[in-house]
Amino acid sequence: MITSDFNRYSDWQKSRHYVTSNGAFGAASFLRETFEDSRWSGYFAVSERRADVIVPFFVARMASVHSTYLVETFLREGINLTDRAYIVLIGSTPGGFPGYLFRADNSPDTTFEGLRDALGQIARYGDLDNANLVIAHGNEDMVRALLEQRATSVVVNDGYRAVLPVLDIEKFPRKIKQTYRADIRKFEALGIRWTFEEWRTILREAGEAIIGVKSRHGLSDSILRLQEEYSAIEDEVEINGCLVTGPDERPIGGSIIWIYQGFLHVVEVGMTSDPQYAKHAYYAAVFHGPMELARIRGISAIDLGLEALTPKRARGAQMAESYLVRISGEMT
Repeated sequence: MITSDFNRYSDWQKSRHYVTSNGAFGAASFLRETFEDSRWSGYFAVSERRADVIVPFFVARMASVHSTYLVETFLREGINLTDRAYIVLIGSTPGGFPGYLFRADNSPDTTFEGLRDALGQIARYGDLDNANLVIAHGNEDMVRALLEQRATSVVVNDGYRAVLPVLDIEKFPRKIKQTYRADIRKFEALGIRWTFEEWRTILREAGEAIIGVKSRHGLSDSILRLQEEYSAIEDEVEINGCLVTGPDERPIGGSIIWIYQGFLHVVEVGMTSDPQYAKHAYYAAVFHGPMELARIRGISAIDLGLEALTPKRARGAQMAESYLVRISGEMT
């Protein structure tokens, strides 16, 4: 069964008979926000067997809703970012809360069969042949259950995404706190500072450095494409920028930051090639500047995206797998 009745989900969530996968599906406020967002069509897929498993999924209505953690994979796989019809986010909101509900008295095999059934309904829903089904902050059972529904499928393991909780530095564990303190001492020694600027300023001052970083990660992009994308969506997604400067206020790096559905996403980053400043320009643009902005805005988590996982772990980020499943062929 497919339903868009959010009140039914609320009943399931409150029932003592149900528990959540990954411990995060209970974020009802984020689910409700997405259900009420005109840019998404929100549904629940409910397995037919005693409603064993309930999986949320969202079909993009507008090109601008692509959450930032999808863009890297789409570019790498050659997927058209303006294709609205075939983007389906499974098991999470755009803000990244993952999970599904299942009955507490299920055996593991029963839960998996219920999950397989619910995901099969999603794969069949609305003629989604050749769709791009995104399982963000992934769950291997979800990927396996979905693959068993199709004669042919392609899975792109997008790697690990990094999500950073926004805390006062003093509240991080000791080793992480020491890392942040060491960064700050180095900023002071090098004269590194940051300011929050309009995104066009960031592309003007640090655009070439941003494209250079993307190129080193195998992504072909251009300042012109970024300008076109941001201009098209800036009325719907809040786009900010962090400009990092060195001595004499020379730009040495910067980042583009989206604020969407209560999450802060570091979308793009660039830094100088000068080895004296490059590493700490990156730390300022990705961690310290966005953390300050998140605190100002009352945001509790930062999506740091893919790659460079070692410095992200060292500063308290938590890792979660992300998958893009491209389905084709007949249903099995």
